[in-house]
Amino acid sequence: NDFSYYKSVGDIGFQFFAEKMPSGVSEISYESVVTKTGSFAWGPAELQCMYRPDIRAYSNSLAIEVKE
Repeated sequence: NDFSYYKSVGDIGFQFFAEKMPSGVSEISYESVVTKTGSFAWGPAELQCMYRPDIRAYSNSLAIEVKE
């Protein structure tokens, strides 16, 4: 649907940058590797327009528990 983005990897997570977002539902998916047991949580993510900060979107969050 003509949606592309750049992913920046940091110490505590990822940042995604897109020049334009089409209206409707868009999806960004990526893989994560868990190397230890325990409880982990992702999100929620926030999308904010650089030139119109009043335009925002949010994702749901995800929690998992990894057992040995």
